[in-house]
Amino acid sequence: MSPLMAFTIARRWISLAGQTVALLSLNVSPLAEMQGLPAPPAVKPKVHVEEVIRVEAFKPSANPATSVPAKNRQEAAGPFGAGVPRPGAGISNPIPIQKPSPKYTTGAMINRVQGSVDLEAIVRADGTVGDVRVIRSLDRTFGMDQEAIKTAKAWRFEPARDANGVATPVVVIIGFDLRMRDPPDVSADSAPMKVTGPRGDAIVPPRRASGKAPAYPEAARQKRVQGTVVVEAYTNLDGEVVYSHVKKSVPALDQAALDAVRAWRYTRTLLNREYTETLVTAKIQFVLTEIGTDGR
Repeated sequence: MSPLMAFTIARRWISLAGQTVALLSLNVSPLAEMQGLPAPPAVKPKVHVEEVIRVEAFKPSANPATSVPAKNRQEAAGPFGAGVPRPGAGISNPIPIQKPSPKYTTGAMINRVQGSVDLEAIVRADGTVGDVRVIRSLDRTFGMDQEAIKTAKAWRFEPARDANGVATPVVVIIGFDLRMRDPPDVSADSAPMKVTGPRGDAIVPPRRASGKAPAYPEAARQKRVQGTVVVEAYTNLDGEVVYSHVKKSVPALDQAALDAVRAWRYTRTLLNREYTETLVTAKIQFVLTEIGTDGR
């Protein structure tokens, strides 16, 4: 008997010749059903959708301490702004009037760098920003510390003033709390889609209604694992993914691909003016790219 089959035993009571007798009945059911797992549809859908999704991340540095230029590795070390006072003791705080926010670098977005970076900056007597240094670093690999410095230098202030109302330079702390939104939904506009079906039949193809692109597993990135995972999935009449499995495997990347595909949802597919199920083949390419010399 196939190892993929499991057995259940049910006891039934019947009456024979006035005597109650216990009968045992043996039921055979697929192991997937016994474990509560979905089974693949019995009939393959007639409409087939093929998509290609590309997921990128930067290769890990072989030597993180020296992989980024020194200009990106500024940290507090010793006195700063010698002779320039800080607000207090009769000196007012400068008031920011232009406060742009740092822009994410490509590498920081791909690797979802988030958190806080704190800077010390000299606000000149004319309200512009002079020297800046990092006192709490967020990211020295993908350039976000340097982006924070560049942005802080674009800030403008109503200058600080001393007790006599004279504008004076001061040292201040500027902090940025950098957070990313959820990864964008993958739509038909961002992923090529090929639709096939029975020749001569009228097909209104589905489009992606929702679903996020897979995240690059950090463990796989650190081990420099890349490749293409092919996932085959079936949708029901409402466009929901009801079954999926890996057709071509890259073991370190399979689960990320499956988790993404199982959350995808499509609009309904029409075949000869009737709603129909759809077979989806998702080719998910996990690609590692080199970090540029500017840390991006």
